[in-house]
Amino acid sequence: MSMHEIEGLVEDSIILLNQSKKKQQAKRELIYNLYRFQALFDTGFTHFRVKEILIETGYLYQIPLKDYPPFKEKPEQLVDIEKTLEQQRGTWVDQYYAEKDSVSGAPILYFDYGSELWDQLVKNKTLTDSATPPSRLSITQLAYIIMQEAAEQKNKVLTLQWYVMTSNCFAEEYIDENAYKDFPAFITDSNVIESKALAIDAGIKTYKERDGYLTLQQWDDVKDNIQPDKLDTLFILRFWLDFETSNDDLLSAYNIESAKLKQLNKDGNKQKKINLIADELNKVLTKENGWTHERLSDTEHAVEWLWYADNKEYDEKTDDLNDDFYRQSIKVKFEREDQAIHCDLGLQHGKILRWQKQKPNTHPAFWHFYTNLMINSDEVMDQSIAKYKNRLDVLGLWKFRLSQSNKKLTESIHAFTDYLLLEGEKIFQTNLTEFNQNLFNRDSDKLMYIMEYGENDSGIIPDYVIFNSGIMIPLTFLFNAIDQVPEGSDISNNKMVKKHYQQYKNSYDELHPKGASKIYLEPLQSFKDLTQNGMPLMIHFYFINYFKDHMSKPT
Repeated sequence: MSMHEIEGLVEDSIILLNQSKKKQQAKRELIYNLYRFQALFDTGFTHFRVKEILIETGYLYQIPLKDYPPFKEKPEQLVDIEKTLEQQRGTWVDQYYAEKDSVSGAPILYFDYGSELWDQLVKNKTLTDSATPPSRLSITQLAYIIMQEAAEQKNKVLTLQWYVMTSNCFAEEYIDENAYKDFPAFITDSNVIESKALAIDAGIKTYKERDGYLTLQQWDDVKDNIQPDKLDTLFILRFWLDFETSNDDLLSAYNIESAKLKQLNKDGNKQKKINLIADELNKVLTKENGWTHERLSDTEHAVEWLWYADNKEYDEKTDDLNDDFYRQSIKVKFEREDQAIHCDLGLQHGKILRWQKQKPNTHPAFWHFYTNLMINSDEVMDQSIAKYKNRLDVLGLWKFRLSQSNKKLTESIHAFTDYLLLEGEKIFQTNLTEFNQNLFNRDSDKLMYIMEYGENDSGIIPDYVIFNSGIMIPLTFLFNAIDQVPEGSDISNNKMVKKHYQQYKNSYDELHPKGASKIYLEPLQSFKDLTQNGMPLMIHFYFINYFKDHMSKPT
């Protein structure tokens, strides 16, 4: 679908230029740059909306189609084109466009100033035009010129629209130049300084329009979208969206943050700050409280730690698992690029481990129930945790900006720990209570429906649906039904076993034929293979990634 707000902005700007006192050459150069700007986006062909203006300004040319150079060399091609034009009024010829003249009936070819055909026809003197090609303007140059003209014509709407459009081009990195990388140089650019002044005079602070790229973003809403160590990008965007801070104060703030960043990269300071995460969590997730700490990985992208706790002592070499056994896992990841913390909670249950013929495992791919602790900051939070909302970024990650002091980072980890213990306990207890007490009193068909469509067709999956993949519902009910079959009876003919096995088969048939879930479960389709091998591993995000890496069932 075309970005109509872009098309409309360019069209209105061309009309504005036509009403200006600028010379023809200046007008058509600006029109050239407007269409060049429009071409950056998903837009349609809009020349004929302002066709007369384009011709009048010397931007749009028209010549008899017979004068098109390739047709002079091969006239027979012109005959074919003329036949096409008879059948279909208007068609594309190479990269140009043609139509039949309404008076004479002779086909006419249209082309643009600055195009290859324009250059060719100027050089062979078909056109008696200046051979000077149009100058290419940066987005900031183009925006300022149009805004200045709009201000002179007292067109506040267009003045503000161009400012908002330009700010969004920077926010979305939808620009075709690489000149905007250095903030100190950027903030001395007269084009951007004057553009902002024009926008403020036109009333940008009260701008309300909401239409795609003509929607003004709010600085407080978008500042977390920029990676913290990309200071130049961060401050350039702040320049566009922060109307309360002076340019001098922006530059001063930039210099302070730049100095912090340089210091942070010295002598391992960055790693020391990252280590605060595990150091502080280890003070709470202690051996005395039943927790064991494992460091999973430390890569250029992230550092990961894991803590797990069993509800009863378990020796893998000597102890048999009881159905009331469970293992809680907490996986914490620091994302280096985002400078934020991601946290997942996992639960393994003794009964499912028995069905799977597995031992307890801390690898997230082997978790039975997996929950992302973080809550998207745009969602409504429970009153008990609403105070933590400002610590979450737009992705729902816990902000941990390394440029902050150790004191502030320690305070952040303390708050994160409180949040983790409060919400984590709720999540673990919900999963345990649901599996131990409620799950098998529910209707498996209804659970599968809710998994797909949400409760009451709302699209919202309630907390009591503890699975991450719908196909695991009939499998779990199947193995629970097998447990209920009296010893010595034929389990394959049991009514409930047959029901849930058929549910599983139906769910399997609906899986994507090339999806990891279907590939993984394919060898476990027969009832015999399924029961002899044990219940498959629970399918969720971590398992899928693990399976794709190994391309076979984990062992």
